[in-house]
Amino acid sequence: MIDYFFKWTDEAAAKADAFSVAQKFEISGEWARDHVLPNVQAWRPSQDVGGVHTFLTGWFAIVSTQNQVQVLLNAAALQFALDRNGPPYIVKNNIGGIITDVACSPIFCGSHYPIGGFT
Repeated sequence: MIDYFFKWTDEAAAKADAFSVAQKFEISGEWARDHVLPNVQAWRPSQDVGGVHTFLTGWFAIVSTQNQVQVLLNAAALQFALDRNGPPYIVKNNIGGIITDVACSPIFCGSHYPIGGFT
């Protein structure tokens, strides 16, 4: 399974993005929940203070597909894509070194965030 981690300013921006998950995974204004986790909260565990998360700004969603989908890999909003069955786990990384310091919730069963140590 391939997980695509996206970031937009808000949900409306996600739905308006011409190359977004909306084109493939939105049905009558609702996200196709078998492939999309909307409203994901993301944080960097290294910045937690006393076990309290400081959530990153933006609107996040994770899309999961059986195989790689090129339009999703090329989307401007893509932060990173992971192959749950790796190694290699990282399919595409648009956020650099902090990829090993990103956690989020909720996640799809079988996903691993943060991916600390996978480079």
